[in-house]
Amino acid sequence: MSNENSLVIHLLDKEYRVACPAGEQDNLLAAARYLDEQMREVRDANVIGLERIAIMTARSEERRVGKECRSRWS
Repeated sequence: MSNENSLVIHLLDKEYRVACPAGEQDNLLAAARYLDEQMREVRDANVIGLERIAIMTARSEERRVGKECRSRWS
């Protein structure tokens, strides 16, 4: 992955290099900060293990987005 098309993000104090289309760096960084905050909330609720934290965070976000979609289209 070339550095020109990638970006380093931080989730739970770990560093990840991810692909990022040109012009989307700010959006990806904002999304990564939001995801990090959500994952920290799950971890602080005594969920142990990165994989479990990621799954619980994804489930929480799915419910949030699902509610927004249902209310928008109802």
